[in-house]
Amino acid sequence: MSFRTAHSAEPLDIVLPENDWAQRGFVLLSNDAALGVGTPLAAGQSITVGPRTVVVMQST
Repeated sequence: MSFRTAHSAEPLDIVLPENDWAQRGFVLLSNDAALGVGTPLAAGQSITVGPRTVVVMQST
């Protein structure tokens, strides 16, 4: 299990890294309505983190 955090004062585009040990995950904590808790994520996926936002992602 691993975690990734993203926080930004302005909108930020992120591409989730592709690797052998984590192919998918979900949003564990977020104050961004577009990336609500439980939102599924996949390696290689691009997401946008909104302004003044904190997002914690967990791989499964």
